Amino acid sequence: MTRRRLLWILLALAGIAVYRSALFVDETEFVIVTQFGRPVATLRDAGLALKLPYQSALRIDRRLQVYNPRPSEFLADEKKNQRNGDRLIVALRLLLSVFDQPCKS
Repeated sequence: MTRRRLLWILLALAGIAVYRSALFVDETEFVIVTQFGRPVATLRDAGLALKLPYQSALRIDRRLQVYNPRPSEFLADEKKNQRNGDRLIVALRLLLSVFDQPCKS
């Protein structure tokens, strides 16, 4: 009975190691593999990749990101008692894209 229990424990540990090592890379993202916080590899191609179980993966979206917050309204002069003071409306649009740059070691 103890051999069977040991076999199940080893199979469970092997399954956890395979689960932690397998990494799926989507075609719309880059994956940076880090080991204790330091980048060790950049995965650019889509598909299944392998890493060591103790390494981490940081996923970065390579598509164009659009940030468009609501316009903000500010007073243009310092007349605090004036009811209809000049107002300044600030509208912002930010476009962000990540380019393919190799990691420097």
